[in-house]
Amino acid sequence: MSCVRNSVADPGKVEFFSVIRPFSFFDFVEERFCGISPLRRIFSQARNLKAKTMVVEEIQHSLEIAQENEDIETRYKLSPVTRVFRLSFFSKKFSTVKGLSSATDHDFIGYAVIKSDRFSREELNGIRVFESVLHTSSYPNNCVKNKPVWLCEICGFSFRVEGYIYAQQNNMTNVCAHVALRSVISSFHPEGDISYREINEIVGIDHVTRKAGGKDGEGLYFNEMVKVLGHYNLTCFGVDYQNPELDIPDIPFHKFIYGSVESGYPSLLMFATKNNSGHVIPVFGHTFNEDTWVSNADLSYFKAGQDLEYIPSESWLSMYLAHDDNFGSNFCIPRRYLHAVQPCKNINEDCPLNTNVAGVISILPKEVKMLRQASYRSE
Repeated sequence: MSCVRNSVADPGKVEFFSVIRPFSFFDFVEERFCGISPLRRIFSQARNLKAKTMVVEEIQHSLEIAQENEDIETRYKLSPVTRVFRLSFFSKKFSTVKGLSSATDHDFIGYAVIKSDRFSREELNGIRVFESVLHTSSYPNNCVKNKPVWLCEICGFSFRVEGYIYAQQNNMTNVCAHVALRSVISSFHPEGDISYREINEIVGIDHVTRKAGGKDGEGLYFNEMVKVLGHYNLTCFGVDYQNPELDIPDIPFHKFIYGSVESGYPSLLMFATKNNSGHVIPVFGHTFNEDTWVSNADLSYFKAGQDLEYIPSESWLSMYLAHDDNFGSNFCIPRRYLHAVQPCKNINEDCPLNTNVAGVISILPKEVKMLRQASYRSE
């Protein structure tokens, strides 16, 4: 696959910025990229990671970009005018290509690819983070195992960065489930990444008889996400908490997530929102807090007795690390913030208004077996 992160830049369209204060990332995103929120988040992370130089290139279209534009044209009968920019961040200070040539992987913080589309129908216009990889924060209690390594070509020089791919949906030919699946599957794909077209072909989205996103489209269903993971030979266990016909196991959803990330595998977390729509995010790490009070309190105050044989290590877990395509990359989600409640089977019951966690899909090594079977399993 022709990867967008390795696309060739026009030599005349390369800019070097010193991003040491008083340089304002806030002004830059407003002036150049319409103030898109996830890019603000990426800039904030770059600042936290001690970025000193940003390289901005306008790059040629890759196979991924061409495929997306072809699929958009199939759906809307319109072809976008597309511009693609790669923003790369370094902890080393330089201002020329010669200076870039002396930079190393140690200096490379990460990158973001921005795709801008303009149509004859103004309501379809859009600009978004097509993909990005940045180092996770260097806090000592952050734990992200088996971080994938990505090669990025910048002005003809190769740099490597570790982390899970972040991306935004276009809500025309892909949705949040597509970008979440891309984040988790790309770590295992033999070619290093997957395309949204691949996912759509697996689930039968052709942008004519079935569409993804938009006012007349839809998202991916739980079993379709399991199907996509199985297509790439990934073993996954999952629970669809919104299916009242299933015998849901009494395994808390966070047990699925913890089992995955502690084994060095990501998970998918689905939840319901206030407008009764669904959202999917990838979870790939966690933070530990050795000073947490909960584990001691559980043993001494609330769960004392012969039935408690041990305190699981998850009790010291503080946050999960995840991407959210609406907001940005490498967010922390408090472990006890979300809850799963299965919908009632009897409409006369007093049912909760919001199930919150709608489902979870846990990717695990093939040799792992569950003592209590999950609702869905793919091998």
